[in-house]
Amino acid sequence: MRISVLNDNIVYKRGLVAEHGLSIRIETNEKTIVFDVGQSGVFFQNGIVMKCSMANVDAIVLSHGHYDHCGGMNYLLRQDVKCPPVYVRKEAFTEKVSANKDKTLYRNTGIAWNPEDIKELHQIEKPLTEIFQNVFLLGNIPMNNSFEKREASFFVLKDGKYLADDMRDEQMLIIRENGGLFVFSGCSHCGIINSLNHVKRVFKEEPIYMVMAGMHLLRADKERIEKTVEALKEINPGIVIPLHCTGLEAISYIKQSLGGRCQLAETGAVFNL
Repeated sequence: MRISVLNDNIVYKRGLVAEHGLSIRIETNEKTIVFDVGQSGVFFQNGIVMKCSMANVDAIVLSHGHYDHCGGMNYLLRQDVKCPPVYVRKEAFTEKVSANKDKTLYRNTGIAWNPEDIKELHQIEKPLTEIFQNVFLLGNIPMNNSFEKREASFFVLKDGKYLADDMRDEQMLIIRENGGLFVFSGCSHCGIINSLNHVKRVFKEEPIYMVMAGMHLLRADKERIEKTVEALKEINPGIVIPLHCTGLEAISYIKQSLGGRCQLAETGAVFNL
């Protein structure tokens, strides 16, 4: 499996650009999938520099309905390339907003393109969907543990009312290859540990070879970061690659705690696993 980071919040390589967002290209033995498309055309332009053409992509998977994961579709739809089939959960098209601490200011954080503009759009409703052989989308992530709670700043706008966003649109991409699972999560709004425990329940304790994820620990306190790392140790994935919204403090702690099992990533990084 070859994994290329088309966009992350950080970049160090000449000729590439970074933005707050995420886009990952995954080449398996059989298929090529782009997981998330950032918030603009950055993923597409970086792909050209990295020689990762969109021409032979079999599918685009969108992890959830936030602008920094879905916004790049606006750019892609204006290019002279065929848009591959797009897989997104149906709930992603609700109007999403985030609020400041005193809830006096709301800003739109949702999808800004028309789903009718995509010729082959799959709006996923089932908890588990196999889109190709051994390539799965897993949603309906339960929030069970004591330290990963719903984020208070995220809302959906329905019938003129701001309602708490329970992130029912969030889905993971899971690829079974060589006897184990490779797990990709965009932001892990339901909690990375809740998410991985859900994978373990659904896939009957199949080994998790790798987890590559935004873990949304950017503003987490020390206690939550420590509990997350202890739980990661217990789940025991072979490789952990934290990026995007995980935050530098949490990434540093994960790296210190897991050593070589934690691999660092940024825009332009390529992993051959």
